[in-house]
Amino acid sequence: MRRHLIATFVACAIAGAAHPLRAQETGKSEPQGAVLCIWMISSSILRFGDTCRAEQDGEYLATLRRNVERMEAFIFRNSDITADQLEAYNRRRPSVQSAQCEPGSETMSLYENAKRQGNQLDEQTDKLLEVERPPVWNPCL
Repeated sequence: MRRHLIATFVACAIAGAAHPLRAQETGKSEPQGAVLCIWMISSSILRFGDTCRAEQDGEYLATLRRNVERMEAFIFRNSDITADQLEAYNRRRPSVQSAQCEPGSETMSLYENAKRQGNQLDEQTDKLLEVERPPVWNPCL
């Protein structure tokens, strides 16, 4: 399920965004997952939800926000990436356009698909973060 969530949002998450964070690569596959990649996708879903569905999906977005913050704490603990660098990365990402918030838009469909997985967020994040290691971008999918 997590791979499906990743696949559905990866294009939206990186479209038009510069990659200002220094690559954190170990050269090996991370069986627990690429934390930076999952953070990027999760924070993109959160950004979209905050823009388009804040009133309707408050509980889901609160859970998602809590898990994004947990990922950020992991990133800070296990790398030299700073809060300022993550914020700069977020500022460079494209903003959510009003057309994306329309029912039936591709982005809204992707968001709704991610939201259906919402009851698994805490468990998935626990698994992602259970082993302290350098956060990496790849392999994302």
